[in-house]
Amino acid sequence: MKICVSPVSLKLFGNYVNRLFENELKTNAKKINVNELMPKLFKEVNNLFIQSELSDEENKEILLQHFAFTPSVILKYISDNPLVVTNLNKKFKTDLEKSSSILIDAISKNNEKSLDDLFNNINSNLGNATYVIPDPNLPKKDNEFDNVDESSFDAMSRILFKTGGFESKSDNIKSNVPDLKTEFEFKIIQSVLQNNNENNLKFKLINKNEIENNPDFSDTFINKKNTPQFFLILVNENNEIAKFDDTGKLSNSGKFVGFYIKSEEYQLVRQKESISINLQETEKIEKDAADKQAQKQINDYVEFIKNKIKLVQNKKDVYFNIDLNNSSPGFINENRQKPNMLSDISNIDKTTIIKTTQGANYYPEIKAENSDKLFRVFAKPVSTLSESDFEILHYLIQSDVIKIKNAEGNIIEEKRNIYQNSYRLNLINFYLQNNRNPGYGFQYVQIKEKGVDKFVVRFYNKQIDADKVTIDDLKSFANDTSRDKIVEKNQYVKVLESIDEVTANAQHYKENGVIKESVRPILNFSWSGSSQINSPILNVPNKLTTENENTVLELKVFSEDAPYTYKDHIIKNGYTVAQLNAENKLISVGSYLSYEGTKDVDLDVNFEGINFSSVPLNEKPEQFTSEQNQDALDWFEKSLFNENEKIKLVISKNISEYGPNYLASFFKDQITLFKGSQGVDVYHESFHVYWDNILSENERLDILNSYKKTPGTFTTTVYGVKKTILFSEAAPIEIEEYLAEKFK
Repeated sequence: MKICVSPVSLKLFGNYVNRLFENELKTNAKKINVNELMPKLFKEVNNLFIQSELSDEENKEILLQHFAFTPSVILKYISDNPLVVTNLNKKFKTDLEKSSSILIDAISKNNEKSLDDLFNNINSNLGNATYVIPDPNLPKKDNEFDNVDESSFDAMSRILFKTGGFESKSDNIKSNVPDLKTEFEFKIIQSVLQNNNENNLKFKLINKNEIENNPDFSDTFINKKNTPQFFLILVNENNEIAKFDDTGKLSNSGKFVGFYIKSEEYQLVRQKESISINLQETEKIEKDAADKQAQKQINDYVEFIKNKIKLVQNKKDVYFNIDLNNSSPGFINENRQKPNMLSDISNIDKTTIIKTTQGANYYPEIKAENSDKLFRVFAKPVSTLSESDFEILHYLIQSDVIKIKNAEGNIIEEKRNIYQNSYRLNLINFYLQNNRNPGYGFQYVQIKEKGVDKFVVRFYNKQIDADKVTIDDLKSFANDTSRDKIVEKNQYVKVLESIDEVTANAQHYKENGVIKESVRPILNFSWSGSSQINSPILNVPNKLTTENENTVLELKVFSEDAPYTYKDHIIKNGYTVAQLNAENKLISVGSYLSYEGTKDVDLDVNFEGINFSSVPLNEKPEQFTSEQNQDALDWFEKSLFNENEKIKLVISKNISEYGPNYLASFFKDQITLFKGSQGVDVYHESFHVYWDNILSENERLDILNSYKKTPGTFTTTVYGVKKTILFSEAAPIEIEEYLAEKFK
């Protein structure tokens, strides 16, 4: 079997599956059944691949090898979009993983079964696991652990955990103009993101007094008179300050910058508004309820950051991992009322244009030099053709016999014919796409009328004999407004004052007191599945000339070293609604790095004498039922630990001072379950009581040595850091936390 998957194809396929899954969330938001979802996605993907020019067997290999990644793509989407996907049934994840193994098994058997049998197999193995979005109108349960979603750290939006806020001039953001003072910071962020943090840099929270006299510190804060007292810097694996050269690359002789971190409620007004809007849309709740939940998230975040600042004030080291998944190289505004021609982009040579598929269709997208986001490239309206191009198009359609002067200078004469590889059809297709179905734009076809074959042109539903088409007919078709849509009055849109200002499709304009959306015939830059973005277009119309009293269409001549490619054609005839900066560059601004849990605590030192049950920052803990939580509390009440209140159990309404991902603790004679914990966490902390107070030192050493001799690895979370460790290399606290979780 051939390997048909590449990093590029997988990325494109992943984007396609994400769009399909997003659509499922919108149209079937209340529940998504796995054994219905997978065949449905497969059908869509099958329609995508079936359009290729490969054999059925080759198509099957490509399809299966790509589709085997679908469960992983969906699981990553769920992980990356916690505000969109709010409550995931654990069995849903399990069944997605199970479907992946079934798909891989089918591939390993060289596709011996039919695709139908394959999906029958999936259905019979998956059962009926369902992902359910909770109905906010349902009454809440009384048990305090049932509402863990509202109090757990995962409920805090990740948009709160990002650096920056002043990366761009506020009055110039819409023009994508970066502030010069932050340019160095911007380049460092770009560099870290582009190399996927290959140097394992992390953030350290510091007091400015620690570095204010350091000559290598470059203050990029907008208002230097009000440089924040506490901010982040980047450090390397050895906790040394990371320095960078002018391009943002690591350099021992370079400079370092501070990264702004919001720590006050008044700094988070826009974030609160964004969270509220998202909650209203995803959970279908009223604004007041969403505002209340958003405010709670803000309060929890501010409490978390201030607790970290207190640690720094107490001379404790505080580190954060860089969260690459939620970081951003910046944004580029979009405005469909202000289209930008690709030919006007001054840094077009630094952009990337790719071929994207959707179903049977191919279309281009453009990526800025410093952004991962792709922007759709639209074709210009036919009305933008020059007068000479209209004359060429008229000649190709109207003339019974056309004469073509090719690159070698030879004149080729061609009569009307039905062959798809004719000069005439290829050259017409250079301007207009020949639709297969009547009524959908332009058609140049042969029909039989009264037993006689003839060629006709259809402009939507208007049919004209090809030899009678005039230039005015072409221009009338190009400027046709009959399909412009009326926009509902309650729909907010930016509106052009008249139709004369319209330069592209999807723009809105006023006409006789009505708002309309432009829907005009567009130029053709679609291509076949076998053609690539840098494939040459061999026949490009140049101009009409007269030779020996005959009209001749002369083709453009290109060298082999510099052919006219589909990319050239797209740049000439395409536009984007992405906005350019003041220098006409397509470039993003407002970059930021996201941060997450505390990192690199010295595991051989007792953390202020406290044992914790914790989860990685931004990772939601496994959820348990009301019965399981109550059983745990009942168990503790009857246990030896609670006898004569030897160990107190406190259920706190507050977040741990070390952060909301610290769920529970054991310190001295007290177990505390913090806000966001569950009843079952008492098992974890009780193990620490047993370990510290009942086992002797020799017994603990025997257990530790026994586990250190165990082959293989284990996974545990210590002080909010989740890691996989060799048993032979594990620190005592790592083994203790591993055993506490196993006891739970």
